[in-house]
Amino acid sequence: MGANQAAEVINKYNFGSESLIVDASFNIENNENYHLAFQIGLQGISFSVLDILNNKYLVLYNNPSTSMNADVLNNKLLKLKDENDLLKVPYKSAKFILINDQATIVPTALYEPSREAKYLDFNLNVSIKESSDKQIIERDKLHSLDAYNIYRMPKKLFETMATFSANVQVLHFASSLIETLLNNNKNQNKSFCILNFEKGLFTMIVVEGNNLKFCNSFSYGTKEDLAYYVLFVFEQLKLNPEKIDLQIMGEIERKSEDFSFLHQYIRNIDFATRNAEFKYSYHIEELPGHFHYNLFSQYHCG
Repeated sequence: MGANQAAEVINKYNFGSESLIVDASFNIENNENYHLAFQIGLQGISFSVLDILNNKYLVLYNNPSTSMNADVLNNKLLKLKDENDLLKVPYKSAKFILINDQATIVPTALYEPSREAKYLDFNLNVSIKESSDKQIIERDKLHSLDAYNIYRMPKKLFETMATFSANVQVLHFASSLIETLLNNNKNQNKSFCILNFEKGLFTMIVVEGNNLKFCNSFSYGTKEDLAYYVLFVFEQLKLNPEKIDLQIMGEIERKSEDFSFLHQYIRNIDFATRNAEFKYSYHIEELPGHFHYNLFSQYHCG
């Protein structure tokens, strides 16, 4: 989808299908004042463009997918870069938020760079047998926690990301979520829970003040799976589903069966509102505030 084709899709957002929003004030010749952010995973590709001078998001692209593997994802990213005119200019900065469940958090006091693979194998209860020419290990410093988020990603995908900017930054999506949530809620003392949804995957984060009590991602196929995982974590953490506040963000609609079913078991559920730190194109403002929460919150993370 090139910019010359954008008239067909500009300012139209269709949940579950390819969509593009471009604000009338967007000028590709101002690219040196813009920040490009991608969120990418087997669930699809989305990107946004932030006008740094005016602190305003001007562009949102979203293309959810199904049945992808790492090679297909990499090829889709290459094709998007080749065909979309919005991606053919260098931006002042660029960041990729990687979605996957191959990550683990290690406190700084226990962190040893030489043991990163062992941390992942032990905590995920899985050993990746692919050679280092196919998989690499990255890490994000979580300043709010004094910890590292360590994660695996395909080497080929990392190399493709690096072609978008001379100073491109890669960040795991859980790192961005955790840093944003802890910074925004550091004055709260009670426990609260966040569920962030991508297609077929949700991430559950439980926070109490400045303390992260739980963070994990779950693949799920049915509404019963979703409720089981959430209630099981509540049970393990001794949290009362009748009392805890739960906030939902990401790619889930209010009218979905998943939300309705979960609401039968958890009383205090609400949807996140858009990050008030930024301004947004009028057409982005028309979207539900919890859509693309992480994509719109990543700028100051990392």
